[in-house]
Amino acid sequence: MHSTRRGVVCVVTNNPVPNGNAVLTYLNDGAGNLSRLPGSPFKTNCTGYTTKHILPQFGPFDLDQNLMLSADTHRLFVTNGGSDSIAIFGIFDDGSLQPVPGSPFSSGGKNPVSISLAGDKLYVANKNDDPAVT
Repeated sequence: MHSTRRGVVCVVTNNPVPNGNAVLTYLNDGAGNLSRLPGSPFKTNCTGYTTKHILPQFGPFDLDQNLMLSADTHRLFVTNGGSDSIAIFGIFDDGSLQPVPGSPFSSGGKNPVSISLAGDKLYVANKNDDPAVT
């Protein structure tokens, strides 16, 4: 599974409802017009990061790079802050997504907010707090 299709735009919802987090996928027609791809949204089967509507102190730097495409465009990585996990999707030629076997995976800590790839290594930054607890 890999994507050869250009112009696919992915956005993570960060829905804080249990098992509500998902990836929305759109096709860009080249003129900036977006249309949702069939099957979108693609569920991570986890909980996203608590939003500003629930958590007033949520700020602009609380999440960074919470959605990452592998260099070979075969995989999409997504943080699930409310579930302390990373969802990994395989990407089909049409831009649709399918969770890889075993996904989601533990982030190795509490509240993952950022991911990065270096070669064949995925690095996760965990805030080590629970944003829903005040």
